[in-house]
Amino acid sequence: MNNVAPYGAITDDRDSNVYPSYGVGASSPGAQLLDDYGLTQTQCGPPNLVVIWGPDNSVICAYPNDVVSAGIYELDPATLTLQSL
Repeated sequence: MNNVAPYGAITDDRDSNVYPSYGVGASSPGAQLLDDYGLTQTQCGPPNLVVIWGPDNSVICAYPNDVVSAGIYELDPATLTLQSL
């Protein structure tokens, strides 16, 4: 089992549940996604971040950039593309 570092948490406005975020592994699909969009992961929690919901209620937060603005996105795991929610 890989050791993953906690990276903050996000509260889902739809159900008020708190979901933890973890640092992405160097060669993981999450790392590939961040690289593809030029995003830098950060701890979840502060406002004005890119919040990416993945499979199984996983969540990654990143600083916005010129390609992806702050907001909430859903990940298509088959294509590693983002869709705005």
